[in-house]
Amino acid sequence: MAVVVFDSSATIAYLRGEPGKDRVAAALLDDDNSCRMHAVNLCEVFYDTLRASGEAVAENVLADLASVAVQTATDMDDNFLKEVGRLKVKHRLSLADCFALAFKQRSTRSCSQPIITSST
Repeated sequence: MAVVVFDSSATIAYLRGEPGKDRVAAALLDDDNSCRMHAVNLCEVFYDTLRASGEAVAENVLADLASVAVQTATDMDDNFLKEVGRLKVKHRLSLADCFALAFKQRSTRSCSQPIITSST
């Protein structure tokens, strides 16, 4: 089974029907995928939806993602946090994207499969 990690931008694009949504939809429909997000990225999706559409819609987004079997990871151990920090120093990425990348690395033990973003 392939581990597919969504970042915040891909998930937001999917929810809004924006460019990039097709990659998320295809991953969700593929039974050979295990779709996952880190809790920090899910928080960013919740925050963005809350700001744009209000509490009820934001709550529904969380429920909808859970209903399509997007698993939420809550990794926050010291080694994980250190890796997030190292990635932030090494790359020009948002902190949330560093959580997604560190989680992807931990989930697959390699980066052979890309993180699904709105631009990849």
